[in-house]
Amino acid sequence: MKGKTGLILLLCFTTVLTGCGGNSQEEKAETESAVTEETADAGETAGGTGNVYEDITGIAPDEIVMTIEDNQIPAEMYFYWVAFNCSALEYQINLYYDYYDQFEELLTEDGDIDWDASFTDEQTISEYALSQADELAGYYAALENLANAYGVSLSEEDLAAIEADRQSMEDDLGGEEAFDEYLTEMGLSLDSFMRITSASSLLDGLIALADDSQSSLYLPPEQYADYAPEESEDEDSDTESEKEEILEQYVTGLLNEYVTEHPAVKTDAIASLDAGSFYESYLQRMQEIANEKAIDTLTESE
Repeated sequence: MKGKTGLILLLCFTTVLTGCGGNSQEEKAETESAVTEETADAGETAGGTGNVYEDITGIAPDEIVMTIEDNQIPAEMYFYWVAFNCSALEYQINLYYDYYDQFEELLTEDGDIDWDASFTDEQTISEYALSQADELAGYYAALENLANAYGVSLSEEDLAAIEADRQSMEDDLGGEEAFDEYLTEMGLSLDSFMRITSASSLLDGLIALADDSQSSLYLPPEQYADYAPEESEDEDSDTESEKEEILEQYVTGLLNEYVTEHPAVKTDAIASLDAGSFYESYLQRMQEIANEKAIDTLTESE
């Protein structure tokens, strides 16, 4: 998938824990003491509520914080997209700084992202990240709404493929317990995880309808030129890959129109959210979780 549809993936913040096998008891005690001291600085947040986003915002993961028409977005999904976009911006800015010596003005003296720095003519990095999160959350909701409006649902084949992918991820992570821990650290319930991973199948269903002459979503071949890439307008566009790209551009256009005509409504709970501060708190809480796991590992190895 191209454009926004290429963002249908899960953001994985990987925590690397150092194994302590073979250390002496004194070394274990010293390491445990250091980790315990760092974790203690976090105060009452250590232990947490069971959801990383609730730990840092106080908002329950299933609380509805955004709607598009009657489609509701729970807090855990919305905050996931905020973290996703902050992480993507952080990666891109650091990449351009490290390899091209650009965007130095967007970094602090310590080399961290300055979320209050101007990024566009009208937005700081933090404001831009939040606007992108709003747009992405709205885009996914619009995709679900359009799929529902045109009768697109997940087939048995779709469900089987989604479950196969989930099972493959579970195996890669090391089993069911590791997968559950992964979801916990991501701040997503299994329902929200499956909802996100189902989006590409819904998009494929809408694209299939665009190629179905019996569907009201059908795009006649004589209109293909309106959606063809500029470099292909005067060339043959009857190959399967070009046709798929044209149909995808058509459906993406419909989705963008839907988002424009049906703007998302955010609740007061997230109206004043600062994306940069939220993301820094997220990273801090993730480090606390890693420290807690390290203590558990050290304790179990004694």
